[in-house]
Amino acid sequence: MNNQWKFSSMISKTVILSLVMVSLLGPSGIRAQEFNPGPPARAYLFDEGRGAETAPKGEGVIGSVSSLMNWRPGAFGYEGDFCVSNINRPLGASLGHVALDEEYVISGSGTISLWIELNPAVNGDAFWGGQRGEVILSAFPGADEMKMNRAGFFNMPTGEQATFSAHMGGSTWYTPSNYIGGTPPRNYPTAGGNNTPYRGWHHLAYVYSEDPSGGLSNWLYWDGQLMRLPGFGATVPPAADWTRTWSAPLIYNGIALGGDLSSNRWGHVTGWGGSIDEFAFYQRALSPGEIRWLAGNSIRDLAAPAGDPFDLQVRRDEAGMLELSWNSKQGELYNLRSMTGLSTEPLKWAIFDGNDNLAATPPRNTLTFSYPADPERFFAIEGFPKPPVQVVVIEDNFDDRTDLAPWANSSPDGNPWELGVPAAFLGPPGAFSPSNAVGTVLAGNYIASSAVDTFVVSVLRSPPIPLDGISSGTISYQRYVDMEDPQFDFATVNLLDAADVSLIEVLETDIGNANLDWEEVSHEIPAAAIGKTVYFQIVFNSDYVDSLQTGLVIDNFKVEGLELSPWDEPANRM
Repeated sequence: MNNQWKFSSMISKTVILSLVMVSLLGPSGIRAQEFNPGPPARAYLFDEGRGAETAPKGEGVIGSVSSLMNWRPGAFGYEGDFCVSNINRPLGASLGHVALDEEYVISGSGTISLWIELNPAVNGDAFWGGQRGEVILSAFPGADEMKMNRAGFFNMPTGEQATFSAHMGGSTWYTPSNYIGGTPPRNYPTAGGNNTPYRGWHHLAYVYSEDPSGGLSNWLYWDGQLMRLPGFGATVPPAADWTRTWSAPLIYNGIALGGDLSSNRWGHVTGWGGSIDEFAFYQRALSPGEIRWLAGNSIRDLAAPAGDPFDLQVRRDEAGMLELSWNSKQGELYNLRSMTGLSTEPLKWAIFDGNDNLAATPPRNTLTFSYPADPERFFAIEGFPKPPVQVVVIEDNFDDRTDLAPWANSSPDGNPWELGVPAAFLGPPGAFSPSNAVGTVLAGNYIASSAVDTFVVSVLRSPPIPLDGISSGTISYQRYVDMEDPQFDFATVNLLDAADVSLIEVLETDIGNANLDWEEVSHEIPAAAIGKTVYFQIVFNSDYVDSLQTGLVIDNFKVEGLELSPWDEPANRM
């Protein structure tokens, strides 16, 4: 196994560094055909002592321990290492379990790893009868059942059949039962039978896939060995029906360790009559070499230590390549830096093999490359927020079409907004960007109201503008003004909520007079509009006195802003 040294330090408010040194002296440090699988996605080590809750390593939530469960030393015997056990419950008594109230999504391949201890309840022998102590793991949301269990009796030296099975996705897909020692008749053991090989702690792993390849992707492993191999007896279980796969994803919103939540419960006696330790999920199908590593090691050191947000892991994979992996978050970028010594600060190390500005692939990023020839090399992951990206939400230069749509015009009394080529005598000589623009009157003068103290009102409204993808932004356009003083004729620019056409904010008012040239206008998008879908609206008002002027013409309309990052989600803003 590679000798690893890890630490994490905060470099600044926006840069976090995780460092690992790996010995590159060849494969001699790795036992034959054993490969460190790296950290699991979620793990329950049961190191809490005698508490009523279990804390996860990796992503997950606290699990609750049933009042009927006991705490006892776990598989590896480290100080403070405990596992959850109902091993002292007499036959027929109620059993407890651990409830993991978390969501577990099965979208493809994966691996479940745990350590179990059988129940030495009778004369020091493993006596399981009457379906006592069967279900190790279960989850049952609707028809998508998931279960790992021992079926039959587990006292092989006295001639009983012993099977383990696992299945998920309701009745649509199963891993076959796997026989240890053939299929002799089922009968109860004789007290005092030699069950020594099956006492103590054993490692159990279940590797599954919704799309198996070659019939080897969905099997159970006992102490690192595939349970269908000859070492477990001459009877090889039948192949699974690989055509009966599930429809991904399967989502389990609650998992019971040591309890039966399935559709065919036989009562409390089907709960696990033994101990469980170091329960873990991997979100990929582990190789046989990785299963063998798990069968001989604790995963405690694979969990990220306190203060190491990246949990940088380095390993040599089965193909002899060097694999680096670390925790990643959406909206961050990463640089892989490396040196063969510690003479300079990690942030000054060279980028390794061109791996800079790497996008996040949550929950972890993985890099694989040829094993370096250096006898020793240090690696560091530098993480930092992804720089803001300017995005265009909507852009319209009004060209390449013959009507105003998708813009809307409401001018019941005159001065309608028009799409076309400006041609008024005192108006703009043409569009800002040929050929089209939008104006109140493109080839003449706007009209006055027919009655004193009244106005002709005409309204131009944009199509819906979604602002849920930006954290801030601007609305800009080119404008040509040829109007009377705003005490007579005037225009107002509004931003409306598209959901109910209510006013969010008046962006500009008292627009009037004549500038007789194109000018760029820009409005900051108000915070109250971010996250909503809005309308941009111009309201043009002319009084009852005639004017020999064109009015208002606009071109090259654009809404743009900074792309929303995970830290700027509308629900998280104050």
